[in-house]
Amino acid sequence: MLPSSDPPTGSPCGPLSARPLASAWLPRPQTLLRAAVVVVVLALSAMVLRKVDGHTVLAALRGARLDLILLAALINFFHLYCRAQRWRALISPVAKVGRLRLFHYMVVGSAASIVLPAQAGEFLRLYVLRRRDGVPLSASVGAIMLEKLFDVIQLLLVTAPLPYLLPLPGWVASTIKLMVFGGGLGLLAAVALAVHLGDGAPVIGAGGSRVMGLLRRLAAGLQGVRRPGTFAAAFAWSVGAVVTDCFEVALVLKALGIAAPFAGTALVLLTINLSIAVPSTPGHVGALEAGAVAGLSVLGVPASAALAFALLYHVMQLVPVLLAGLSGLHLFSASAGPGPADSGDKDDRVKPGDLAPVTEAST
Repeated sequence: MLPSSDPPTGSPCGPLSARPLASAWLPRPQTLLRAAVVVVVLALSAMVLRKVDGHTVLAALRGARLDLILLAALINFFHLYCRAQRWRALISPVAKVGRLRLFHYMVVGSAASIVLPAQAGEFLRLYVLRRRDGVPLSASVGAIMLEKLFDVIQLLLVTAPLPYLLPLPGWVASTIKLMVFGGGLGLLAAVALAVHLGDGAPVIGAGGSRVMGLLRRLAAGLQGVRRPGTFAAAFAWSVGAVVTDCFEVALVLKALGIAAPFAGTALVLLTINLSIAVPSTPGHVGALEAGAVAGLSVLGVPASAALAFALLYHVMQLVPVLLAGLSGLHLFSASAGPGPADSGDKDDRVKPGDLAPVTEAST
């Protein structure tokens, strides 16, 4: 007799076992979102390529000034140094780590994000900081969440004046104003939540133990919002990071002979950051180019020149950081260093779902 297809009595699956079985085959929302972003990036890239002349792009790249590109690449390392020092300020309430040590971690993590999908560089930074310096993951994750908060702050700083500094189309100016307003409200909400959690108050509307546990674990790392000195230091390093990024854009534009006002560099950074907000391709290949071309097109730059800028700017950021990051592969070996200090948290682990896709400054 053939065995019955019904689940046995008392089975953990029960009579509704088909439902979890079906859900196991369904893609996760994050996977669907990234797949949709990849499709959008491919579509935008195809649209850009249809408008450009390949010979014009190659001629522009050949005529670029190498000295300005090298200077921009050096400034990009200072940009990473600013981000590393902001990271150091944010973890300072729970750990003291050397400046150059964190800069090394930042370069290696950035290199990993170039060749690996999603947020691999972020996870590697968390891993190294815990393994080599004993920093609890709850604090590290909170610090990275605060990094994203300051990324939003610096983006708002450079975009808020644009409608008054550049002759933008009406719909672009209105969109920027709406984004600044919405971003400001979101920023205030994030700060209020951090303070709320820090006071040990209950999380209103937390729909599950996993969400509650994650928010509680992040509360320790979000202490930087509550400390004026830490907040001021992180803010200062954020300003340094965004200013250096603007200079990088300006230098690459000048290297290609593209005339654009300095305020236009902020618009280019805005469109780039919007295009790479959701992780899609390793190193943001295609997404960054689409964002850069979109921003320069608003400034009246022809599509071919805009694509030459996007390619050169991307290579200027990727290649030096990738080569420098290869020197840090030993950090992830089995004998990388001492084990982590006891964090007092028996479930101090980070899962891919714990870090939601957020806006991130280039590189």
